[in-house]
Amino acid sequence: MWGKYSNKELSVFQGVLKLYNEGHVFESLRMQDIADASGIPKGTIYEYFSSKEEIIAKAILYNIATELTNITRKIAEKTTFQDKLFSVFDWLIHNHMNKSLILLFSADDKSAGQMHSILKENGNGKLCGGAAYINILASIIDTGIQEGILSRQDNMLKFETTLFMSIIPILQYIKKEEDTYKNISHEQLKKYSYEIFIRIWETPM
Repeated sequence: MWGKYSNKELSVFQGVLKLYNEGHVFESLRMQDIADASGIPKGTIYEYFSSKEEIIAKAILYNIATELTNITRKIAEKTTFQDKLFSVFDWLIHNHMNKSLILLFSADDKSAGQMHSILKENGNGKLCGGAAYINILASIIDTGIQEGILSRQDNMLKFETTLFMSIIPILQYIKKEEDTYKNISHEQLKKYSYEIFIRIWETPM
């Protein structure tokens, strides 16, 4: 079960994330590197994990689950459809901005294989934060329906596609923030992305 990790396992995960943030490539990491970064002896680490790839896979998936849980809580605190979408946009912008997604694509082939096995064992099709992902969508959709922006007749595919299209400017902004888009504020970016969502949503399909 996700979240059922010991303090030592969590320290190992934090060590992996620390190494990643320092610029280390997962493929070249050694168990000793992870031990040094986490403060957990290598012998002790082997009591919890069978390989470096298992550690990296679980560290990535645990981090994603944690981030999804955090954004679910933030969205639940908002009361309007726009504010809930803004929370999603904020989360992407301020995580650079989303280390979780970057981590996911940084895994080497062996670690990616481990992630697939772990997800299969946990019966979870939406990363390791499936419940959180569903809660995020449900919270936003329910509020949109209450405000008359969305309809119960609309399908999930349309909503997910529209949401994805609305965050493309944010992903582009993150990629080129320091030069091309330096004169655009985060507030302007969020408003622009929201307008894109509404315009696409109102376009007949």
